Amino acid sequence: RLLKGLDKLEELSFRHSSFDKSLDISDNTFNCIPDLTNTKLTNQVSLGRMKIKKKYSNGGDHDGERLCRLKELAEANKSYQQALDFHVTEMQANRERLPSEFYKKLDYAFYKIAIYGQSITLPLKNLGYLTLLFTSIYASMSIVQHPPGHWYDWIDRFFIGLLYSLSQVFPFVSAGRNSAADSLNQLFPCETIPDGFYFFSIFQGVLSVIFSFLICLGFRNRFRR
Repeated sequence: RLLKGLDKLEELSFRHSSFDKSLDISDNTFNCIPDLTNTKLTNQVSLGRMKIKKKYSNGGDHDGERLCRLKELAEANKSYQQALDFHVTEMQANRERLPSEFYKKLDYAFYKIAIYGQSITLPLKNLGYLTLLFTSIYASMSIVQHPPGHWYDWIDRFFIGLLYSLSQVFPFVSAGRNSAADSLNQLFPCETIPDGFYFFSIFQGVLSVIFSFLICLGFRNRFRR
């Protein structure tokens, strides 16, 4: 049931209330976080299509608690996507309460690159950008050590670097290990491999594992039933 005057509502609290009948606040958009903490609910609470504006009224330290309660109710209703949306808002509300700037920035990075594990597209794109970035690094290091004689050798060197970069993204594939060794011999056929080359390879491998995990987490949350 649509409620009136929500655009002027700064607080909606049912804290410590008891409901003998069902509660329906679906199809409403709030500019505050409804407080259903410590409520006794005999029947179902309908939250379908209920939304909270991004610039909601700040309720201070209780925002995370209220959102956690809404998430629990959404999960009880088997509305997993809505529960995930509440979880994202809850994480954002709790960010300022983290103990240090490092944890705040880490939390913000988790949101930007994967929306707290909800997105599949974002970490997939970032993994693609990462692969191309390290491809350029590997090809550049090879060119510095062994300058190509023709313009088409530059393109060939880039694709060899891409093959090596892909082998670092999928190190668990047997063909990837073989292609890594072959690509390395082609990038540096006669010269000593630069010391920084292995550092970049390890760094790319670690980042690739992180992004692969975030992609799997996104699939898990997307198809959760």
